Amino acid sequence: MYLKVIFAILLTVVVFSMSQTAFAGHPSTGVLLPLYVNPGSAWHDVIQEKIKHHKVPMLVIINPLNGSGHVKNNNYADGIQKLQSHDISVLGYVYTDYGTRNSTDIKNEITNYRNWYNVNGIFFDQMSNVPGNEIYYTDLTNFVKSLGLTFTVGNPGVDTKPSYIKTVDNIVIYENETLPPVQSLAGWHKNYDKHNFSIIAFGVDGLDKKFVSDASNSTGYLYVTNGVLPNPFDSIPPYFGDLMDALDAHPPMAHHLVLTMKSADLSKNELKGMWTELHDSKDNVISQGFGPRSYVVTSGNTYTVFVSDYQNIKFDHWENGSTTPYRTITPTQDTAIVAYYDTVAPDNSTKTLTVKTTDMSGDIISGMWTELHSTTGHMLNSGFGPRSYVVTSGNTYTVFVSDYQNIKFDHWENGSTNPYRTITPTQDTSVTAFYTGNPYVDP
Repeated sequence: MYLKVIFAILLTVVVFSMSQTAFAGHPSTGVLLPLYVNPGSAWHDVIQEKIKHHKVPMLVIINPLNGSGHVKNNNYADGIQKLQSHDISVLGYVYTDYGTRNSTDIKNEITNYRNWYNVNGIFFDQMSNVPGNEIYYTDLTNFVKSLGLTFTVGNPGVDTKPSYIKTVDNIVIYENETLPPVQSLAGWHKNYDKHNFSIIAFGVDGLDKKFVSDASNSTGYLYVTNGVLPNPFDSIPPYFGDLMDALDAHPPMAHHLVLTMKSADLSKNELKGMWTELHDSKDNVISQGFGPRSYVVTSGNTYTVFVSDYQNIKFDHWENGSTTPYRTITPTQDTAIVAYYDTVAPDNSTKTLTVKTTDMSGDIISGMWTELHSTTGHMLNSGFGPRSYVVTSGNTYTVFVSDYQNIKFDHWENGSTNPYRTITPTQDTSVTAFYTGNPYVDP
């Protein structure tokens, strides 16, 4: 909108605190300073404020000639180098005519900015905000990144559509006279990181520090000036130092992310209803529930996620190859992880479990007491051996045999000497208990 320059010699300056390699994820709110003036005293004043407030993000947008111009301007090259030497990142101004300007011309300007001024990124003015032009800006951003530049800002000057998020790294959603209502910065914008958005307000006589504090919770970058049309950005406002103070005093908010737990079978078909848990770094359960499930977490914090089996559905591995159901993760962006399960159908057919009782020579001894127990110790069935029990394939049982008078249990056919024996039959199965003593001799 108004950021397109009227005179060729005018300059756009926007201030932001991150270096070329550290735009994304900074918790603080930075300042945008559109300054339509050639390198000189105003640039010096910007640098001095940055030195005083080194923690406040600063971004500078240069505009030598309503864009890059046709030849390198050495005054700009020197001024840009000084800005960058004080941790101020610099973007080159390019207008897009709301998505109608030839992209080849835009890319030529971007290349000029890279070759002549070694800028950190590009500022796209007159950005479209209507559905249908998203690919246009995505393509331009990809071109910027392909040249080694790291950041793009788009300026429709008014609210945009969620579909434009990520087409550029930041969108100016307000550029107008007076301060915007703080509530206008909430709404659908709250579903995204605040660093997707920035605002510019001009014609503001005095600085409202409460507004700066409130707006910092919803926007990544902002600027307020007392300048008025036709060129509100031809000087720094008298309260610019106070604006920097206010941003410096505003504590960074915790950066919240979404951690999504998904579950699928080994063919990658979604599974619903699998139990998931989220633990903090001290192994306290923060939240739990049936998946798929999303958890709100804090960027940079460490968490442990846990998934459990259900009946025949057994955890197999995570998407990263780990085979333990406990997984430690430290998310720094919205993250989705997938637990894969083996869902082999259980064999619920019935089988026969036969308990034989014999002497040490293998001859059958009749009338020895046997019991069949569940894994919880509940006696399911009992009777004198040899005896056959109907059981469910794959279930686990405990078999017990007892002595009688001089006939004493000695061992099972597998060598175990414990009269309690655990077994999980998957086919018709026979086990044998061997006894000492003569059943035909009175004790």
